[in-house]
Amino acid sequence: MKYVIILICASIGILIADVIIRECYANQKILLSRLSAQQISKHIYSYAISAEQKDFSCQGKEVFTKKGAYRADFSKKANMRYSELNKLIAPNGELSGNFLDFAMHNYPSIRRKDIPTVISGYIAEVERNKKHMHDQILQEHPFITVDQFQEFRKRESGDSVGVYVIYNQSKDKYYVGQAKRLLFRVNQHFTGHGNGDVYADYVYGDDFLVQMLPLSSSEFSDIDEMERVMIKKYNAYTEGYNKTGGNK
Repeated sequence: MKYVIILICASIGILIADVIIRECYANQKILLSRLSAQQISKHIYSYAISAEQKDFSCQGKEVFTKKGAYRADFSKKANMRYSELNKLIAPNGELSGNFLDFAMHNYPSIRRKDIPTVISGYIAEVERNKKHMHDQILQEHPFITVDQFQEFRKRESGDSVGVYVIYNQSKDKYYVGQAKRLLFRVNQHFTGHGNGDVYADYVYGDDFLVQMLPLSSSEFSDIDEMERVMIKKYNAYTEGYNKTGGNK
């Protein structure tokens, strides 16, 4: 009995020591610039999993299978989100300058356990900046009627690269696409050479509006990202004409 008590006390002591060591490690002050991208990536992955779980929950979708494993569709979405965030925070295997600047300005003294807070704070900052950028370009390029678009197309001698939005007012549905020649591509949708569903509704008599967003007048450097953002903004994939969420 004496030896059993000794073993129990020793085990408890080891557990307590382990807790203390972990707590000391978590509270250790660090410099983010000295951490590798690999060390940060595991925290980015945890954020991606948590964020995707919230999205699935809001949509009433299951995250786990009956056996307790992640569903295939959840894993795919979470990995895609992780890949995008990893490119944002740690592109090419190194922490981005913007991320480090944000951390130094907003969290001058951080501990290891603060890393998830820094990551979520940076992502929130990027999202706020994107929203401002989106709002600005949308104000500068409002929706116009199809007739106004045709008049504008006839007056213009050139064309531009960008993203376009076609809105069916009658059905409250959107279609978002990208083009190297915006005017030419938008016109195709109303002449039977674009999206078949859009054209069918147009011929049927539905009322449409058009929005053209030149890449050059935006702060986007990637037209694929610009298209994905607009598809998500207008729910063009989940509730509109788009068959995908955009190019990756």
